[in-house]
Amino acid sequence: MIHFANGMIYFDGAFNQGLIIWAGVFVVFGMFEVFMGRMNFRLMVGAAVAAVLALLGATLLLQAAVFVVVSLPLTLLARARAKKKQEIEAARNKADPRIGKEALVVAEITPFNFGQAKVDGNVCMAVAKDQGTRIKRGTTVRIEGVDGVELIVSPVDSTNQLGAGYKMDDHLSD
Repeated sequence: MIHFANGMIYFDGAFNQGLIIWAGVFVVFGMFEVFMGRMNFRLMVGAAVAAVLALLGATLLLQAAVFVVVSLPLTLLARARAKKKQEIEAARNKADPRIGKEALVVAEITPFNFGQAKVDGNVCMAVAKDQGTRIKRGTTVRIEGVDGVELIVSPVDSTNQLGAGYKMDDHLSD
C-alpha cells in the first residue's frame, strides 16, 4: 500500500514482492523484444498493468489475473493479424509466375545485400534466401519467392556453373 506523509511517499512491504515480480517480467520480455524482435510488447503491457496494481496494494492473485486478462487478448489479436499477413503474402507469392523458375545471377549477391538476377529476359533485384550466402555472377538460381520487387533466390546446387556450350556474356548481355 502507498502512504503519503510529510511530503514523502512511503510503501508498505506488502506490495514489494508483486512489484519486483512484474518489473522482472517486464524487463525479461523487454529484452526479448529488443534483442530477438519477438513482439513481446503485449506481455510487457500486461506486466506494466500488474505492476501498477502491485503499487496500489492488490493481491498477487489479482495481479496475475489482470496480467492474463490484459495480455491474452493482445496476444490473440497480434496472432490473428500475423496469420492474416502470412495468408496475404502466401497468396501474393503463389500468384507470381516467376516462383519456381530458374534465373541467372548477373550481379553478385552478397550476404545481406542485393544483387541482380535475369529471368524471362528481365533483370530484377535479387537477395539470397539464406541471407548469409554469397552467390557469384553466372550462377543459376531458383526463385523461391518474391518480396515486392525483389526475387528471393537460392543456388540450384553448390557447384553450379554455366553448362557446356553456354557463354556467360551471351546470357548477360541481353
